[in-house]
Amino acid sequence: MKLSPGTRLGPYEITAAIGAGGMGEVYKARDTRLDRTVAIKVLPLDGGADPALRTRFEREARAISALDHPNICVLHDVGHEGDVDYLVMQYLDGETLAARLARGPLSLAEALYHATEIAAALDRAHRAGILHRDLKPGNVMLTKSGARETSARLLDFGLAKFAAEERGPALNVQATVTSALTEKGTILGTLLYMSPEQLEGRELDARSDIFSFGTLLYEMVTGTRAFDGVSQASIIGAILERDPPPMTSRTPLTPPALERVVRKCLAKDPDRRWQSAADLRDELAWIAQASGTELEPSGIAPRPTRLSLPAVATGLLLLGLTAASAWMLGRRQNDVLPPAWHLGIAVPDGTALTPGGIAVSPDGRVVVYAGSPASGGEAHRPSVAVSAGRLYVRRFNSLESTPLPGTEGARAPFFSPDGLSIGFFTDVALMRVSLLGGPPVRLTGVPPVTRGATWLPNDTIVLTPTQSTGLFRLPPGAEGAEPLTTPDIAQGEKGHMWPSALPGGDDVLYTIRRGASDGDDGDIAVVHVSTGERTLILKGATHAQYSSTGHLLFVRGGNLMAVPFDLADRKIHGTPLPVVDNVSTHSWIGGAHYAVASDGTMIFMRGAFGDVRTSAVWMDRSGKPVATPGFTQNQPGKPRISPDGKRALFDGRSADGDTEIYMADLVRGTAVRFSADPRDDFNPIWTADGARVIWTALPAGRMPFLVWRSADGTGATEEIVSQPDFAQFAGSVSPSGILAYSQTKGAGRCDIWVVPLKGERKAQPFIQGAANEYGPEFSPDGKWIAYVSQEAGSSDVYVVPYPGPGGKLRVTSDGGVAPAWSRDGKELFYQTPAGLMSVAVSAGPDPQLGVPRLLFGGSFVRFSREDGPREYDVAPGGDRFLMLKAEQKVAAIPPSLNVIFNWAAEMTDRGARR
Repeated sequence: MKLSPGTRLGPYEITAAIGAGGMGEVYKARDTRLDRTVAIKVLPLDGGADPALRTRFEREARAISALDHPNICVLHDVGHEGDVDYLVMQYLDGETLAARLARGPLSLAEALYHATEIAAALDRAHRAGILHRDLKPGNVMLTKSGARETSARLLDFGLAKFAAEERGPALNVQATVTSALTEKGTILGTLLYMSPEQLEGRELDARSDIFSFGTLLYEMVTGTRAFDGVSQASIIGAILERDPPPMTSRTPLTPPALERVVRKCLAKDPDRRWQSAADLRDELAWIAQASGTELEPSGIAPRPTRLSLPAVATGLLLLGLTAASAWMLGRRQNDVLPPAWHLGIAVPDGTALTPGGIAVSPDGRVVVYAGSPASGGEAHRPSVAVSAGRLYVRRFNSLESTPLPGTEGARAPFFSPDGLSIGFFTDVALMRVSLLGGPPVRLTGVPPVTRGATWLPNDTIVLTPTQSTGLFRLPPGAEGAEPLTTPDIAQGEKGHMWPSALPGGDDVLYTIRRGASDGDDGDIAVVHVSTGERTLILKGATHAQYSSTGHLLFVRGGNLMAVPFDLADRKIHGTPLPVVDNVSTHSWIGGAHYAVASDGTMIFMRGAFGDVRTSAVWMDRSGKPVATPGFTQNQPGKPRISPDGKRALFDGRSADGDTEIYMADLVRGTAVRFSADPRDDFNPIWTADGARVIWTALPAGRMPFLVWRSADGTGATEEIVSQPDFAQFAGSVSPSGILAYSQTKGAGRCDIWVVPLKGERKAQPFIQGAANEYGPEFSPDGKWIAYVSQEAGSSDVYVVPYPGPGGKLRVTSDGGVAPAWSRDGKELFYQTPAGLMSVAVSAGPDPQLGVPRLLFGGSFVRFSREDGPREYDVAPGGDRFLMLKAEQKVAAIPPSLNVIFNWAAEMTDRGARR
């Protein structure tokens, strides 16, 4: 039964039926109080008693009323009359997009304009925690809009999920589809435009709407549906299994950049789509501006110069970015700043951004970033800024990113002053690679906990070896770095990090760490490289960089901020204002993912990285779990089983943010903190008799050094061997009491040293080569040391007699790390990306090695550095392994890579432009 003209719902008088929306019938009505025309949406009378239907109706009311955007239909009122619930909405005079598409595709200019409007509306809804879930041409109204012929309005949130009603205004992406069909057989969401996860009834987030948006945009440009079929089954099969034909096959002049945008929207895997409607909106705005389409919706400023649509759209898109850079480079000091220009950078298919850092060349034409396989690759410990992938380069005269050969495992990239080379860190070295070609070149060795670097005009590199030391400088051609700054422990300084050069080449910004390594508790200072003179610039800030616009950029509270900064007096002038909210940071190291070029180009990541969470498990030799150790410390790492098999050591995160040593009782299933000093303590091992515990201590202002203490917790913690200029990492102890450990000086090469724990304790080098050697492990009889070396170019396991003489034996030929002996010495274990490997070892003065075989694989942590932090251990009987199981936690809003050309223009309206 429908409402007839003249029916009254409160003060509203029905004048005509309009149609039906996703959850109700729509009527044209007159507001008798204000004498205006409105649209009224009511529940169907035959479903008014359905509690679930009523609940969804009320949810729609709350959802729409929370939104205020020029491209979203306005909700005026909510009412109840008898058995009828109704909404009173703005009456829109126009036609639906579905009606418009019935006459054929939109022009490119129309499609881009309206698509940008719709994306802006979705962004507003998503930021309010609302998913539309029924985006289709029938839910977009094209209305008259001032000077423009039409404007798009998004309506009918009949399936919207008010996801943030219990968690506040932040976006909550836990909306789910509980059933593909309602009782009446009506699909929740229109089938032709539903995402794969919506069809399968999986959890939905904003990226489901982005898929639906892609189908909408495809149809706007081509006039045909992206997915179609003769039956529901065939349509579902098309959405789940096939890609639509290229838009160029139906609309030949479709710009390649627009084709790429739609393809990314329609990715089956949500992780490979655009991660936010804001990024999608900015990308469409850029394409529209490059093609000469005038944009004004939702605060998207048009470019001041109109460009004509070229015959070949690709040529214009490739030239646009280069032109923008030249445009801004050519402006004079007193020129009016042109508007900022936003662009999202797409990563290659099958690639995910990793917390390995980003950089932009000084001229703003090249971006480098870290990425890894989207499947996640192997698991790594989150306690270090680890990238399991490689570096990618995106030149702004190209639409594609390309991998940089030889940069596997790279992190923290930075450019040379001429922009022709990139410096970066690996697990064990500081490297340099030319963008003109050729393999990476090793500059010096580094510890595994580096915290950034910057390249000065005289080719000196300023770097941070660890989060608890000062800055070091590496002169050109030098093998090792020398100290530049020392933290003032008395003033609460715990380390100096994230150096960034100022113009002129003799001054460097850096962060003073005062709290936990992952917090905002830091200050910004500048050091004069020639004299070492230090000046405090700003309190309560981290990760500073200077912009040629005259601003100091920094991070505070997860936001990228800017404040005017005078190079002459080294002082800030004015009030800091936000530039980018929710800039990506790495939760364990405090680094922020942004960079700025001298031409005003800023790149940044927005969103969160998913952490790898670890837990300890017992596995048998076939890879089957046999038990749990019974302790649940936060992020356990580097487990070591006692000689009697009753206890285990591991390191983990404490409540105050430090890494500490813990001891677990494997019989009772309990664990207690073993280390007691206010510093980072990690990588514990047992002495051969189990009487003492040795580990690496990392206090503020010092390189990592070795300490030990009685295993029963009595007595003081004692430094084993005093070598303040060296970083030391425990390996293992022989039955006769010889400690083998890895040692590196500053940012130099890593070697293996030994020291007797009885008597004088005089340390001596044991293995010193041109390459890095680390992770020494004594055999149970103390006659052999297994270790890892990079002498062959990759990390491989070797065995050498101790104390010699005798040649070394190469255990692996295609890579291997983290060696460990069985307690009877008849087996040697190590890890590869495939899993845990085993090699039989025959007894005798000249042992023979068997053929390596895989015991088991799985998502276990594999993380070996020159400090030897083996992330597993072998039970005394050799029948069980204490492994760290890794679980990737996906972020609600994964990181996206973005560019702002001429970022300072956005500060004009905020009062920050000088």
